[in-house]
Amino acid sequence: MQKKSLAYQLTAVITTLMTVILILVVSITSVRTSRDLQNKIYASTRTLLELQIKNVSAYFSGMNAFSLTPRNDIRFLKIISSDNRNDYSTKEYLMSVVRNAYYQRDDLVDYSIYVVNQNRGYFISRENRNVSERPLADITSDPLYAEFSRPRYYRAVVPAEYKGNLLVYYRTIINIEDGRPLAFVRFTVDPSWFDKTLSSGQPGELTVLRNKKGNIYYRDVSGIINLSSVETDNCLTISAESGDEEWNLTTYISKNQLDSYLSETRTITFTVGVLFIIVSVILLTFFIRILMRPLSILAKQLRSTGQGNFKTKISISGCTEITLLSDEYNTMISRIDELIEKNYIAELNWKSAQLSALESQINPHFLYNTLQTLSAEAIENDQMKINDMVMALSSMLKYTIRGPETVTLKTELEHVKDYLFLQKARFENRLTYEILVAGGIEELPVPKISVTTLVENSIIHGMSKTADSVRIEITAEHAGGKLVITVTDDGAGIPADRLAEIQNQLACQDLYEPARQMKSREAECIGLRNLSNRLKLLYGKTARLCIYSTQFTGTSTVMEVDDV
Repeated sequence: MQKKSLAYQLTAVITTLMTVILILVVSITSVRTSRDLQNKIYASTRTLLELQIKNVSAYFSGMNAFSLTPRNDIRFLKIISSDNRNDYSTKEYLMSVVRNAYYQRDDLVDYSIYVVNQNRGYFISRENRNVSERPLADITSDPLYAEFSRPRYYRAVVPAEYKGNLLVYYRTIINIEDGRPLAFVRFTVDPSWFDKTLSSGQPGELTVLRNKKGNIYYRDVSGIINLSSVETDNCLTISAESGDEEWNLTTYISKNQLDSYLSETRTITFTVGVLFIIVSVILLTFFIRILMRPLSILAKQLRSTGQGNFKTKISISGCTEITLLSDEYNTMISRIDELIEKNYIAELNWKSAQLSALESQINPHFLYNTLQTLSAEAIENDQMKINDMVMALSSMLKYTIRGPETVTLKTELEHVKDYLFLQKARFENRLTYEILVAGGIEELPVPKISVTTLVENSIIHGMSKTADSVRIEITAEHAGGKLVITVTDDGAGIPADRLAEIQNQLACQDLYEPARQMKSREAECIGLRNLSNRLKLLYGKTARLCIYSTQFTGTSTVMEVDDV
């Protein structure tokens, strides 16, 4: 990408952003639409199930009433209550009761009545439309006898065993006076009413009817999902119960069915988004080329400038930023051209100055020879102190002018001794000093004239405002991987406000800011500031130069540098 043009990069970046935004919008919209649709489906299905469960309750109430229809027949009730034996007319009447009851409903698969006092049963079914007579077996041996002969309800409803049937209904007709069973009504019902009422017709939905014991009576055969896998298929489950809590109606909607509702909307949204991106990229490429044309002109001119043409200026129209860039370029070209001319003239002047300097340069050997002549003259006149002072000054000049940026601690301290020797000759008994160096550190490197600067600062500021004698102590030690050099004096000290100014200047991170903002008063600590800048240049942030002082008590200056 970095090797491509800016127009290509902008097009690629904006296209990528638009694609990501499209994907995010489609994803968020799909999630929200899915959630809203699921809530709507849940609410509408729950409302439908509540209506359906009421119809189911009404259906079973009607079935209960239907099972008691023969009891409303007075002649039938007399027949099953009397002890008279079976005769032809009684038999025909009982058959007509069975026949009439069977044809009252369209959902009956079979219907039968068993009369206890006659020990006979009458049966009709879809396979045999004629009522047939059957002997009554021991009804008490029926597994459901205990349930449909139980007082208060005297009925039982069980799922049908044969495929295509819904349930089998048992009803016991009893003698009200003593509770003695007189007859048993049994009929089988098909699921036609439930298929019309409960079936949704959707392949991804399954409706199941259970009783309060959890026995399944009906399941929607139109659904393709398996009842055993509804829990693992992440289905939406909606349930409703009848008012008497006898029946529970549950609908399972597969997640695939829910996704099918969203697939069309998602496809349309994604297609529109892709078309939007394509059109946007075409328009974006066109407009970027228009916007980038001034920059292309500017780049062409920059190449010309790089070949040395600093005279041609450009005028580019466009947005504010492009126009401003054009003006800045013209200003830069003008300044460069001026600087070239000035630098050319300055170079000529510099060469002339160099020639003049070379002509008037004093050879350092002349100064050294002069100092040696003074030393010889002092020895000849038996002035040994003057000789020592001249030799110390000569050594300091050689040390200052020649040599590398860093020296060993031992060499630096020898230079400090020469400096202190000259200062003691000046101040005599007012100045005393002591140098304490820990063992094994004399060969460690330190910046040249660094310790001398600290000692000079103590002499200048420690003795300038007092007539008392001043003692200077120089210590060098190794601590925490650093070489720590401390110069302490018991001179006049520094006032607190002035000490704070000096500390701020030494802590400044900009090496040139103090020099740019220097005032006349700040020039007093220029030696320490220059040393601090040297330390930062040589050692970086690991070096440290600190000053501590108490007015009328003394001053202590600490320099810390790496031991390498």
